[in-house]
Amino acid sequence: MSAERAMVAMDTGMQVVLLPKQVKRSYEKATEEATEEAQKLILQQGGEFQNEAQKQRRGQSSKLLKQELESKGHSRSREFLVKVNMALAVLYGRQMLLRLLGNWPSDGPRITTELLGCAESVHLPFVLDLLNKNESKVDFEKVVENIIRHSEATCLGPLTKMACQFMEEVNLQTIVKESEHNYKNNTNYEDRIHIPGASFLTVKFDTRCCTEEECDELILSSSLDYQQDKKVFSGPRSHWQDFEMPGDSIFMKFTSDCSSNDWGYKFTVTGGKLGRFETGYLIINAVFSMPDEGVRRSLPVKELWEGLVYVACKQTAQQRLKSLQLMLKILQSQFSAQGCEKLEIDLSLLLPLWKLYNNMAEVKGHEEVGGATSTTSSHTTIVSQLCRALTELFLTAENLAMDWGCVRQYLASLMLKEDAEGLIRQGLANIAAVSLCIGYSNVVTEGIKREGAKSSDVRL
Repeated sequence: MSAERAMVAMDTGMQVVLLPKQVKRSYEKATEEATEEAQKLILQQGGEFQNEAQKQRRGQSSKLLKQELESKGHSRSREFLVKVNMALAVLYGRQMLLRLLGNWPSDGPRITTELLGCAESVHLPFVLDLLNKNESKVDFEKVVENIIRHSEATCLGPLTKMACQFMEEVNLQTIVKESEHNYKNNTNYEDRIHIPGASFLTVKFDTRCCTEEECDELILSSSLDYQQDKKVFSGPRSHWQDFEMPGDSIFMKFTSDCSSNDWGYKFTVTGGKLGRFETGYLIINAVFSMPDEGVRRSLPVKELWEGLVYVACKQTAQQRLKSLQLMLKILQSQFSAQGCEKLEIDLSLLLPLWKLYNNMAEVKGHEEVGGATSTTSSHTTIVSQLCRALTELFLTAENLAMDWGCVRQYLASLMLKEDAEGLIRQGLANIAAVSLCIGYSNVVTEGIKREGAKSSDVRL
């Protein structure tokens, strides 16, 4: 490959991963919410957290660059640095251009993929994802809004479909750490919690956490020397506040003295990724928030609906709530649809979420009867949030089905197998009871006679 072609083909910061054209998604079951601590909503990262995360990424990037240069030696390191500098120039050039789009005039020219240096419109979300990692949420939303308003209609389909793919990235693993209950005196325990691929880690404490104040301490840090992002926890539950830490590792140390002890600690660490899910969500949300109905008509609504239902089934906690919000916006946009457009989305795909909704209602009913659930528990909080979102979703879907004149088909598609079997059994029992009372023989009564059943056993 010539030097000129190699320069054109080199990486400029975008990590492009495309789904196959034909994606087979499974809608059989919605993921249950995890442990009570992991279910609490993740708060949006503030400016201080974003700065720390960027600092962590810069530090990691410098280490990787140093390792790469050392592996190439003196002879090839200069050539490699030239390519790195060129890639950085392209990267920051795109970011500067995107910042200008935040103040794009209403009568400005159309925004094209060529203007942003993209070969295809499907690459645009990847460029936006890079900007989202380095700009404030307010500035990023302005850029997305102006791109949608000033882009060609043909660009919005690939843009939103790729944004939906971003949202399909499932959360990383969850790790639970806890002491003995009660913990022992003279404890000195150290460990490292590592979740590969995480950009940040969310720590959620159990409501029972408690240690002897100022004597028995849990220390969490992002560095082995316990100096960076250091957090110390000790005393009653009110001192154990949930937090987020940039990076993919947490170093922990728990020490107790020789005097009294208490319940101890238990916390859940969940890995997360900055950017991709949030980028996809902000893009789709901005599209469906546009007042111009012509913009929404150019969208592949059927494919977006299928993708978002899949996201809502697979994701949990805040990610699930955000996907439900976008699904609700799609449903609301369909009330104004006319003619053949009105059956663009398949409401029967909601069955897994309906099963999840029923399971949650059943669990809540048992807890209320047993009186074992506190109204201030984290589990109650997330269930109420998710229940409210699902309730609004299903009410809107039912209203839409009534508007379309297909409410019976919609309700039948959501009927659970157990409920359908119960209705069939009850219907057959009613037929058998009436038939036996009037002395009429049919298939049902013949079956009852063969089994030796009596008419008194059959309830009307």
